[in-house]
Amino acid sequence: DVAYTGMLDDETGYIRLTRFSKNSGPEMRSAIKNIQTENASRIVIDLRDNPGGLLQSAIEILDMITPKGSTLLSTKGRLPESNKHYISRKDPIIDEDIKIAVLINEGSASASEIISGAVQDLDRGIIIGTRSFGKGLVQSQYQIDDKRSIKVTTARYYIPSGRYIQKRDYIDDKYILNKTEEDSVFTTMSGRNVLGNGGITPDSTITPELMAALSSQYWRRGYF
Repeated sequence: DVAYTGMLDDETGYIRLTRFSKNSGPEMRSAIKNIQTENASRIVIDLRDNPGGLLQSAIEILDMITPKGSTLLSTKGRLPESNKHYISRKDPIIDEDIKIAVLINEGSASASEIISGAVQDLDRGIIIGTRSFGKGLVQSQYQIDDKRSIKVTTARYYIPSGRYIQKRDYIDDKYILNKTEEDSVFTTMSGRNVLGNGGITPDSTITPELMAALSSQYWRRGYF
């Protein structure tokens, strides 16, 4: 899951995480430890084009970054069992004085947005790039018979500031009854304003230059 880790210069460590599986937590812990042996004073976590994966892996990684006792995520649904709160239960392995930057783009979704959103809301680091995809729905699978099952949306993800990650256009307005307008501006732990209009809006927006056609083909084929 960690495609690359290394030092960009004498102070800056870089970790590229491509997905969230059961291996993500151990691999991230190993990558962070390797960078710490190089005495990095700042760490870049690259979540660009990371589509997400296991929620538990995202929580495990946030445990390594955020202060113990911090609210990381909550889920809200119609049924009581859909309402859950996730809190950091371990001491972080990254010291508070080490600066963190998280890179995201429109391909960063789900667990990537949970991590970048929590880092932003808790003022643990800066988010750089373009607005993320906007996938914040909890889905549950129910078995119909031996061959068929149905997947139903049962809850929503909310990051520490109370922001709802899901982009607004996931369902046609005509199917929504008793529609209420949700807040679009929220505040971080230190009182900074952040946007809640679906997805994670970076603190610093950087739009990459478009690749030429040949470079794009090399990139898609994994030559870089």
